[in-house]
Amino acid sequence: MAASVEADAGTALTMTRIFDAPPERVFDAWQDAGAIGQWLFATPGGVMERVELDARVGGRFRLIERRGDVRAEMAGQFHVVDRPRRLVFSFAIDRAPTPTPTRVTVLIEPFADGARLTLSHAMDPQWAPDHVRTSWTRELDGLATIVSGPRELVITRLLDAPLALAWRAWADPAMAARWAGPRGYTATHVSGDLRPGGAWRTGLRNDETGATMWHSGVYLEVVAPERLVFTFGWDRADGSRSPETVVTLSFANEGGRTRMVFRQGVFESPTAATAHEGGWTSAFERLAEDLAAAVADSLA
Repeated sequence: MAASVEADAGTALTMTRIFDAPPERVFDAWQDAGAIGQWLFATPGGVMERVELDARVGGRFRLIERRGDVRAEMAGQFHVVDRPRRLVFSFAIDRAPTPTPTRVTVLIEPFADGARLTLSHAMDPQWAPDHVRTSWTRELDGLATIVSGPRELVITRLLDAPLALAWRAWADPAMAARWAGPRGYTATHVSGDLRPGGAWRTGLRNDETGATMWHSGVYLEVVAPERLVFTFGWDRADGSRSPETVVTLSFANEGGRTRMVFRQGVFESPTAATAHEGGWTSAFERLAEDLAAAVADSLA
């Protein structure tokens, strides 16, 4: 991992960092409350007490960390959210030398087998560049820990559907069959005993080859319509089973829409996480389309 830093006239700071992770994963670590609370504004020995995150243009965020007897707060707003290329936000820190918000631009691009992140922080002239550089260096080190190595896959989606309908898309086998699997696959079987300890099983047929893949698991937590946790594993052609991971889904109402946060892990390798990410991303595109169609039909 390499990094370079430069300051411009004491008011602008630019940092470049290379990550051993795809741009999508690096970007999503800025957009997920569970992930961002582990590294952004985090200090050694600090305890993150609160993370509020509305990860959309115009959305606001707030992080509160307990640092000994002090509660430090960082609050800001997103101005550009262009996954996975560009993120622009402004923020202010309650203990900063000035309450005036400062602006940060994050650019993420593919680089070799990973991603290159360029962070530009337009600071107030009263801010000390060396101190800001040290803070961002520490925080980007934390980001690297989140996105690199054996890790959890985190995908966040804001779905244009009410909370109850988004939950039913997972809970109702007939509805799940309409979107389960990436594009190019058709769900031939979807079943689930939706209770803690209940089993689920899905068969996906490759539309080109006709071969069917099976994955299955057991529900661990079912808290409708907010939380769903289950194990996940693939049945291999030789009769063995892939290493199981745990999937955690959380759903939250946002003004009539639903924010869905999907977590899967921990994977044994970055390659395994990346392989699953592509399939889930494609499936969630189908989910969004199906929900949008269902909402349109209900209004017709």
